[in-house]
Amino acid sequence: RADPARAKPARIDRRLLLAGGGLALAGGGFLAWQRLGGDAASSTQANSVAVLPFRNLSGDKERDYFAEGLTEELRSTLSVNRQLLVSGSGSARGFGAADIDVRQVATALGVNNLLTGSVRQSDARVRISARLVDGVTGFERWSQTFDRAVADVLAVQAEIASTVADALISTLAKDPRWRAQRPGGTRDASAFDAYLQGGRLYSLGQTETDRQALAAFDKAIAIDPAYAAAHAARANTLVAIANQDPDVAHGQQLRRTALASARQAIRLAPDMGEAHATLGFLLMSQLDMAGARLSYQRAFDFGFGDASILAACAEFFTNLGDFDRARAALRRAKDLDPLNAGVFRLAGTLAFATRDYDTARAELKTVETLRPGRPIVQRMLGDMALISGDVAAAHRHYLAEPSKLSRLRGLAITEAQLNGAAAGEAQMAKLVAEYGDGGLYQQGEVLAQWGRIEEALTTLEKALQLRDAGLALASYDPLLDPLRKQPRFLAILTSIGITPKAA
Repeated sequence: RADPARAKPARIDRRLLLAGGGLALAGGGFLAWQRLGGDAASSTQANSVAVLPFRNLSGDKERDYFAEGLTEELRSTLSVNRQLLVSGSGSARGFGAADIDVRQVATALGVNNLLTGSVRQSDARVRISARLVDGVTGFERWSQTFDRAVADVLAVQAEIASTVADALISTLAKDPRWRAQRPGGTRDASAFDAYLQGGRLYSLGQTETDRQALAAFDKAIAIDPAYAAAHAARANTLVAIANQDPDVAHGQQLRRTALASARQAIRLAPDMGEAHATLGFLLMSQLDMAGARLSYQRAFDFGFGDASILAACAEFFTNLGDFDRARAALRRAKDLDPLNAGVFRLAGTLAFATRDYDTARAELKTVETLRPGRPIVQRMLGDMALISGDVAAAHRHYLAEPSKLSRLRGLAITEAQLNGAAAGEAQMAKLVAEYGDGGLYQQGEVLAQWGRIEEALTTLEKALQLRDAGLALASYDPLLDPLRKQPRFLAILTSIGITPKAA
């Protein structure tokens, strides 16, 4: 199967909150920028803006979810406007302190404007203060405080988004098609609140909180059945639960339910980019690469202002072998989210897939600077060391890999070379005992590296029969190179919609 550390749908950030890895910056945004030498940002544009985390002033940490969710909704709403360049949440989230230096933050994020604010919420009323600041001069461009009933919070959100957009594109012709509400939203404040609570729970990335998040999204849908964003979030959460389910058959059932939720989201909001990305991810995880391609192309079109969606598209097109399209999506994602560790990891994956290992190492070094200990980084570094012939270095990288599935697969290969076949078999036995048929793809990688070609092919054919999502990586995986000229392997690639490339 695909490694749980990377098998995530792509919506509101999380573990690339619902649409692609936990992208919070280690040590805070400004510190991360300093570690990169203060040059992470791209060139700025007058209509560029970062929505910094709104602060919760309610005196109740339990209400953090509301301020965080409101921030994400404002960012999502603004990002749909193609006349704006809106910084992604992965970078902006690291700059939530009250005493920030706005000019330094704007430089770090590569934007000309910052939207900051605070929320003070009680049971019946909410006070939202918002401020738009010129990131070049540090001067305030606009500010306002809204004191409303909680039921009016959605109207306030729309008013803030509309005012900010008008201020930033005042010198341009307004886009008559844009509305200050993102596709798939709701007009019901109670449904919105349940949705925000679900997003907060989902972002925690634990099995129990995933189930609590699912209940919250179900509540939002019960209140407003036409709430497309909640249906998409429900689909993402079902996939996250399925990825942790040791019962492969039950996991597949959960994914089928998720597929129905994603399709319902698209029926309700055909222009919602994250819903198309979610559907694409689900189709890819079922190895329907042709169907997934259409979904990701639509996600790219509708989500052109959302770095998480673009990163998800880049990952899919990398898996498909469409590297030019993957590069285009990543370039845009980096412009929008210049301090996002998840985006840099995907850039490393793309370079790894194209066998540009020097670039891959440089991208992964940036990941380690932004967020040390991120899963899959050490696995890729280990694979590159293995390919170069430095088995001892590969072994060290695999030992440091946080993902157990990737770690065991790497150790099975290197232990066999360093300490003999029995040592490798011992690690393979652990992999099989821990993951069973859920780790068939990784077992196939090990067998290919051991030179047991017929066994590797039989294992991967079984993985295909069980729709093991790991096969989505087979087009570029260098550990499968010993199989690339085998007709049985070429047949596997063709059957899932991947055009085989010569070894």
